[in-house]
Amino acid sequence: MSRTLISQWRHLKTEVWDKLERRKSGKLEMYIELYRFAADELKLSEEVDAYSDPHLARTLLRRISANDVDSEKRCIKLVEGFRRVLRDEFKKEPELSQGYLELLSDFLKHRNLRYKVTDAGNLVLSISGLLADQYDYLKRAVADTGHIRQILDELEDTATIDRKDKANNFIRVASNMMEGIAIQRAGAGTSLSGAVSALKNGSCFPHDAVADALREIYKFASDYPNIRHSGNPAGKKRNLKCDDAVLMIGLAIAYAAFLCNELDIGCVLTGSSR
Repeated sequence: MSRTLISQWRHLKTEVWDKLERRKSGKLEMYIELYRFAADELKLSEEVDAYSDPHLARTLLRRISANDVDSEKRCIKLVEGFRRVLRDEFKKEPELSQGYLELLSDFLKHRNLRYKVTDAGNLVLSISGLLADQYDYLKRAVADTGHIRQILDELEDTATIDRKDKANNFIRVASNMMEGIAIQRAGAGTSLSGAVSALKNGSCFPHDAVADALREIYKFASDYPNIRHSGNPAGKKRNLKCDDAVLMIGLAIAYAAFLCNELDIGCVLTGSSR
């Protein structure tokens, strides 16, 4: 995924290390300790000359590729570890580790990655990154499911919601996606209500209220006039707005990801491949 650290690993050379070198606090000696840490973490073949030659250490550190790192989790461990190395090995020059943190933060923002850096130098998953990845993983998970993928494609095609007459169509497609995913997960029923009833008998939902909320959201799309059906005019409190469409798509994606049989939420959280 393009928002993972491992996918952008090669750019650390130009956007972090080159810029850190050019700073007043930058020094080639830092590469000896940085490479020592990386070589130990990655179990690389020992290059003892690099522990006394900053130029060689610099070359070897920059030569480490995403293939050497092998996982998103290890990428995070390395970039967090680099900060600790600079902080602990160059205590008299705190601007070195601080400069690294600033550049790493800029790198994450520039590359639109899924993390932000804390003051302590740890990478934490941002909410925006989590939600974007959730949708990306959902698209991959339903890629081979025929009608569900068609609904998702239609949802994207319908996503121009700056006109009032688009909101009801947008909500209709979003509700179709929730229904299709729920029926697929339940393996029973021909409607969302029937699927939810089947799922409530198992361990899918942590509480009946979560299942009932899904049913009530779907009821809105069915009961409001001219979304899925002619509806109930007496239930209408106001005309639809773009805000309603945005709310519905957010809820639809969240429930679809939650219910999708093929989606491993652990992969979303860790940035791992399925």
